[in-house]
Amino acid sequence: MKKFVITTLVILIAISGLSQNRYDALRYSTEYYQGTARSMSMGNAMTALGGDLGAITLNPAASGIFLHSEFTLTPSLFTSFVDTDYLDNKDQTNRTHFGLANIGWVLSLPIKSLSEIKNINFAIVANNTNDFTYKNYAHGTETLSSFLGAEASSISPDVTGYPNIKGYNLTMTDDYPNRPYDNGIAPWSSILGWNSFMLDTLASSDHRFIGATQNIDSNGDYVLGGPLDQFYSRSISGYNTNITLNTSINILDKLFIGANLSIIDIYYHSSSSYSEKAKNIANFDTGFEEFTYNQLLTTTATGIKLSAGVIYFPIKGLRIGASVSTPTWLNLKDNWKNSMSSRIQNQDFNVTSPSGEYEYRVTSPFKYEIGLAYILGKRAIISLDYEGLDYSEIKMKGDKSININPFESENDDISKDFQHVNNFRSGLEFRATPNFSIRAGYAYYEQTDKTYDDSKQFGTIGIGYKTNNAFFIDLAYMYQLNKQNELYTLYSGYAAENETTGQSAQYISVPTLYESSRFQKILLTLGFRF
Repeated sequence: MKKFVITTLVILIAISGLSQNRYDALRYSTEYYQGTARSMSMGNAMTALGGDLGAITLNPAASGIFLHSEFTLTPSLFTSFVDTDYLDNKDQTNRTHFGLANIGWVLSLPIKSLSEIKNINFAIVANNTNDFTYKNYAHGTETLSSFLGAEASSISPDVTGYPNIKGYNLTMTDDYPNRPYDNGIAPWSSILGWNSFMLDTLASSDHRFIGATQNIDSNGDYVLGGPLDQFYSRSISGYNTNITLNTSINILDKLFIGANLSIIDIYYHSSSSYSEKAKNIANFDTGFEEFTYNQLLTTTATGIKLSAGVIYFPIKGLRIGASVSTPTWLNLKDNWKNSMSSRIQNQDFNVTSPSGEYEYRVTSPFKYEIGLAYILGKRAIISLDYEGLDYSEIKMKGDKSININPFESENDDISKDFQHVNNFRSGLEFRATPNFSIRAGYAYYEQTDKTYDDSKQFGTIGIGYKTNNAFFIDLAYMYQLNKQNELYTLYSGYAAENETTGQSAQYISVPTLYESSRFQKILLTLGFRF
C-alpha cells in the first residue's frame, strides 16, 4: 500500500510573503535525463555506450567515442496528466508544452602525431534534465470550514495572547501601501484579506479576527455561514537545462577520458488561484458573495558543476563506463506577487501586494554513474546503468550578505527526511537493417523522501533512421509508468472561537485534496554527421 503524507499546500504564505523550503531545494536538485531521442528511447542507459550527444551529460567520456563531427537538434513535446478528487468531485486536467530537449555539436579532431592518442574531441551541448510542466484543477462544496476562517484564526491570539496583531496594523494606507508587508507582521494572504474586506475584527476586540464567511451563532461560536463552492487551480511551467562544455580524448580506441564544465540554467513559474463562492448569499450575515486569491511565483537559478568520466573496452563488444560529478552550486532568486479580489454587500474590491524578492543558495549532492554495455556484432546493443546520489546532503544557504544561515532547521529536516537513492536505467537497440533501428528502455528513480513515495518509473520506445549521406533522424516516446499520488490540504485546520469568552470552541477539520499525476514525452532528433 502506498504511503501518503498529508501536507498543507503552500497557498498559505509565510510572513515574508514566500517560504523557501527543503522541497524547493529537492525540486531543483532532481534530474530526469532526456537528451536526444536515441538516448531517451534507450532509457538513457548511456554511461558506458557513449557516442551520443545526449550521453555527454551522463558521462563526459561519451564524446570520445565519436570519430566524426556531429550536430543534433531535438525538439520535444511534453504532456502532464493530473487527476484530482476533492469533496467527492473528480476532475482531470492536462497541459502540453513544446520545448527543446537537446541541441549540441561535437568536433572530432584526429591526432596523427601521437600513436597513443587517436582523437581529441570538443563538444558544446545543452541537454534538458527536468521539465516542470504541470496543471491541475479541483472543486467542491464545503459546509464546515473556509479559507477565511483559517486566516482569521491564524492571526487571532491564542491563550498566551500571541500574536497581538491589531486590525489597523494590516491596513494598506494611501501614503504607505507597502507598510504591512514591510513590517512582516502577518502573512501576505491575511493582509490582502483584511484590505479586501474578507477579514474583520470584533467590535469588542481590535485584535481578534473573523472571516467574512463566518457567522456568530446564538452561543457566540464562530460557524460557517453556509455552503461554499471552493475552486483551486495551479499551472506550472519551466525547465532545468545543463549547458556543457566538454573535452575528451581517445587512447588507442580502447580508453576514452572526458571532462565537463556544466552551467545549470533553471526557470520555474507557478500561477495558482483559490476561490470561494457563497451558494446562498442570504446565509452569510456579512453579505459575503465570493473571493479569489491569486499567487504568482517565478524562480530563476544559475549554477555550475564539474564532472569527469571514462569508458573502457576490455574485450570486443564489451564497454565499461563510469563518471563522477561534483555537487551543483546554485544561486536562486524568487520573485512573487499575490492579489485578492472580493465581492461583499454588492461591492467589488481588488487588492494587489507589492512584488517580493528573495535570493538564496542550494548545493545539490555529489553524483556517480556506472554503466555496462555490450554490442552484439552489428545488430544489437544492450546497456545497463546505475546512478547513486544522496539527497540528504543537499544544503540550503541564505544570500551571501547574510551572516546567519536562515535555513538551519530546513537543513536538519533534509538530513533527516531525504535519503541516498539508487537509480537504474536499461536500454536495448536492434538494427533491423543497416539504416533502420528499433529501441526500447526502462528507467527507475528511487524515492528521495523517506516518508513519501515519489519514485518514478519510465518506459521508452523509439526508432531511428540514417541515410547514406550522414543525415539521421530519431523518434522517441517516454511514458511514466507509475502515478505520483499525493494528499494535501488547501488551507490549515483551525480552532473556532467564541465571541464572549474568546476561547477556542472546537477544532475545524478541512477537506483533503487527493491528486494523482504522470507525464509523457515525445522527442524528435535531427542530426548530421560531417
